[in-house]
Amino acid sequence: MIKPRHFDFMRPKLIDVVEYVREVHDYKIKTRQFLQHTGKHIIQEKNGFLILKATVSGLKKSMDITNAILLISKQHDCPIENFEIDTGKIDAYTFSNIEEGTRKIIEIEYMTDDVIFEEKRMRNMEIRDTFVTRTYDPTDCIDGIPTEPGEFKEIDQSLVYLINK
Repeated sequence: MIKPRHFDFMRPKLIDVVEYVREVHDYKIKTRQFLQHTGKHIIQEKNGFLILKATVSGLKKSMDITNAILLISKQHDCPIENFEIDTGKIDAYTFSNIEEGTRKIIEIEYMTDDVIFEEKRMRNMEIRDTFVTRTYDPTDCIDGIPTEPGEFKEIDQSLVYLINK
């Protein structure tokens, strides 16, 4: 019997490689509120923080001033260590008096203690299962430039499939 030229293509060898990834993002969101004309206040966190939202509110009206606060704080992609808010300048932050005759409140919402934990399990049906992990802070910066997360570290291997070798 003569073998056809494409005989090798008729019996492909399949290697299944399956990757399972689990990611846990852990962080704290804190909110600080200050009444108008109560002086200067400093928001400070040991590990730095990212401002998420800033709002000025009266009894009936409110205004989002996040962009103005981000410009004043000079926050870009990296966390800042501290920020001083002057409650006497609330009308300047809103570019007008949003509600005449009422005392306003400013609310700053920020994120701190940001960390990501990733687990990856790679299953190679012919050889083994490999378990790797890494933990990193997605807001880490060096000289104002965000850093890349580190490499995965192997924590375990299962050689169950070695019998197939």
